Amino acid sequence: MTKNSNIAIFPYPNWSNLTDNDLALIKKPYCISWYEISEDGDIHYGFKNEDAKNFLKEMFFEVMSVDEMNYKIHSPIGLERGVIFFYDDNSTYSTLKEVTNTYFLRKRKESILLKKGMSDVVKSIKPKFISTQKKNSLPFSLINEYLEDEMPITLVTYFTPEAGETIVLFDESLKVKAKAICLSMGIKINNLDDIDLLPNPG
Repeated sequence: MTKNSNIAIFPYPNWSNLTDNDLALIKKPYCISWYEISEDGDIHYGFKNEDAKNFLKEMFFEVMSVDEMNYKIHSPIGLERGVIFFYDDNSTYSTLKEVTNTYFLRKRKESILLKKGMSDVVKSIKPKFISTQKKNSLPFSLINEYLEDEMPITLVTYFTPEAGETIVLFDESLKVKAKAICLSMGIKINNLDDIDLLPNPG
């Protein structure tokens, strides 16, 4: 059955809490969601089909999550909710990735040397962007710190019944990138002022 693919771009709804104090965020987040309209008019939300997955790959290529223990590189498809991801922006991201990898390599070497009884091991300085964030706990102060340092961050959330899986962003320039990708892929773009303007699923 032929389907009409769409993305919707809309402000993060003020009735949903992204952090522990959204009003204190220095930039207002916005959302991108995906939906399809089938020939019979049914609407289905979520980045599930191949076009939707390709859209995410074109937007981000890959993303990275970091905590105090380790870091992980992810495909941008099916990301976990409640986690801050750094996305590939062809600029800052490569440096973040290199610094992160170097830091954890040094940490592992330190651990080995300490186990061997060496007492003069110089401890690595933890990069500022490696946070103590707990999953599903997003302090506004941490988000603001990343935004002030112009870190390329994104999150994933979920709304129901409309929107479904939703990408949360802060960088306005990504709207231009999303529109260019949609134009090349033949995807319809819907700029909305409110999540409530999304069509009801069916």
